[in-house]
Amino acid sequence: MPDHVHVVVSTSEAGGDVEGWARYTKREVQRLLGAHGLWERSYWDRDLRQDEDVATAVEYVLANPTRKGLCEDWAMWPHLWSEWHEDVLEGRMGPLPHAAPPGDPR
Repeated sequence: MPDHVHVVVSTSEAGGDVEGWARYTKREVQRLLGAHGLWERSYWDRDLRQDEDVATAVEYVLANPTRKGLCEDWAMWPHLWSEWHEDVLEGRMGPLPHAAPPGDPR
């Protein structure tokens, strides 16, 4: 989306630190882009209930650009990354989000 980001994340344990992850991610993206003031202080999050399907949530997020009329097919959205749909996006995906950028000693 041109003015916001959708992300589906999971924690390794109940009560994981999504707030800390969001703070860290915002800080690092801002630092890497050199774009201070890029993010709003708050964010909106939603916990999935046990009876809700994660795949449904992922597909909802992936379909957002299509619902907003920004592209005809979600797989054509140039800012999309999903390890769940690698087969559709073969050759269009960037590096895995958890992979360190080239030259980063992490």
